[in-house]
Amino acid sequence: MPSFFARKYMRDKAPPTERRVGVFVLVLLGFIIAVFLLTGGLLKDFVNAHPALVKAKSFFGISENPLFTAAPENMPQPPPPHEIRVAQTLLPSSLGQTQLAGNDLRALPLRSDADAQAARDAGVDADFLAAVRTAGARWVYTRAYAAGQSPGISVDVADLGDPARAAAACKSRTPSAGRPLTVGRAGWLIDSGRLAGFWSGRYYTEIRGDAASAIPAETAARSLASLQLNYGVTPALPPAPAAVAKTDQTPPAAKAAGVARFAEPPGGKILGPTKIERYAENLYEKIDGKESAFRAFFVVDLKFGQYTEPDRRQSYDVYIYDMAAPANALGIYMSERVATAPALAIGRDGYASGTSIFFWKGPYYVNVLGPPDGGDATLDVSKQIAHAVAETIADDAQPFWADKALPSEDRVPNSFSYQAINALGYGFLQRMWSASYDMGGKRLNVYLTKAADADMAKATFKRFANSVARYDKVLSREAPAGGELILTESPMPNRPSKFGAAFRKGPYFGGVADCPDREFVAQHVRALFDRLSATDAGDPAAATVVPVKTESSHDADSDQSAPTEGQPESTEGNESGY
Repeated sequence: MPSFFARKYMRDKAPPTERRVGVFVLVLLGFIIAVFLLTGGLLKDFVNAHPALVKAKSFFGISENPLFTAAPENMPQPPPPHEIRVAQTLLPSSLGQTQLAGNDLRALPLRSDADAQAARDAGVDADFLAAVRTAGARWVYTRAYAAGQSPGISVDVADLGDPARAAAACKSRTPSAGRPLTVGRAGWLIDSGRLAGFWSGRYYTEIRGDAASAIPAETAARSLASLQLNYGVTPALPPAPAAVAKTDQTPPAAKAAGVARFAEPPGGKILGPTKIERYAENLYEKIDGKESAFRAFFVVDLKFGQYTEPDRRQSYDVYIYDMAAPANALGIYMSERVATAPALAIGRDGYASGTSIFFWKGPYYVNVLGPPDGGDATLDVSKQIAHAVAETIADDAQPFWADKALPSEDRVPNSFSYQAINALGYGFLQRMWSASYDMGGKRLNVYLTKAADADMAKATFKRFANSVARYDKVLSREAPAGGELILTESPMPNRPSKFGAAFRKGPYFGGVADCPDREFVAQHVRALFDRLSATDAGDPAAATVVPVKTESSHDADSDQSAPTEGQPESTEGNESGY
């Protein structure tokens, strides 16, 4: 049988075709090896020394030029440095509804004396720099704002890295003539309105203007505070000096007044919490399902502690909500209040439900939850705990401005309330007060808010009237002296229609809602209109509104002259809410 070595062409010449194929394969292999040596870099020096080989390399080698070249204008811009992004967040290009446009934005380090000099050269106040550097500032962000030809304001924000240092910087910068300003965690304001400062979290912010500035420093402070996380130890009011029996007796240390604390009731039978939990951004972990309701009133944080009664082996859960301002505390309290529960003299207002006590005082809303299966003795302990906590909270007990503006006659008890956002279901209606009235069996719901000025109230009324016209029937629209008034009808399927009315007068916007008697509505909305003065001052804190969009909000019309969902303030319903 023939084998490979026994084949004929192995003993003789190969056929011509096979010889031609063999030569081609050898040439191809040699070419591949030559190209590899030419372009692979093994003979780089030899190749580069001969121009002919360099040309051959460029011909056979891989091109070093890109296959496609993108136009520079189409290339995405690289993100700005981290500190510039922080500055853009803290100092936006415009301040909410103030119509102030920002100019040059700068982020300046404060690591050395040379950095501090560069910051001074950039226009940062020298005294401000000295104070924040002493407190340990890392960076300072600065921007000027102006509105057309009107004098503007300048804003400096120092990053202290820690809330305690931010609070120290604020304290050191507080002038002797400054008054407290409830913005951020704490702040101050010169009565002329040209200078304000506040701290919030790790930042200390200072606003400077002059008497002719487009907006007061306070309004700018509230708009800027809304952009910063509001956290840090709540500042305490100075303690009152303790009485001293003898000249050589050391006064006992006094607890700070004004800040809600888990104080123990007298008698020693009820023990205070051994552990206090705090929830801020993670509020849902403690009150999941209720968080959105508290966020609607700008809750700052929740502190939780558990009291114990060893004799009866019972525990009492206490929730202290810091709502940042008394108006917010009232609002969330009324939103949860049991309407039929009788009032208790605890805090500004309180009530009992089962063995639990609920009350509000100052900027705090407090829940004391007793064991559900307890009796009168358990309720009594809950009251003792509630009184002990309430006594630690400072409150001037002054009525809110709306409490005096709305009629007290025929007012339904426990109906006076406050809505921070989404009033009447409209996202642009905020900081609204309301009360219900019972007049001879006829129920009337009245609402009222105060804008920053008459122009803002007019814009709000216009937007409300345009929006209502999309859903309801407009029965009349008139312009009594000092304002405007509209009367509407809401047809109800298979039921009598509901009537409502709204008005504006000076800085006020208000009205009456959901009453089946047209003449009754017209009569009482006019009475409320006549009760108010068009010359009253507006509420500066209303210059900025909160950006809100919820499923329950009505669609707002596109009237751009009206207040829009712009920048929030971090301490809604603050002291100007009175």
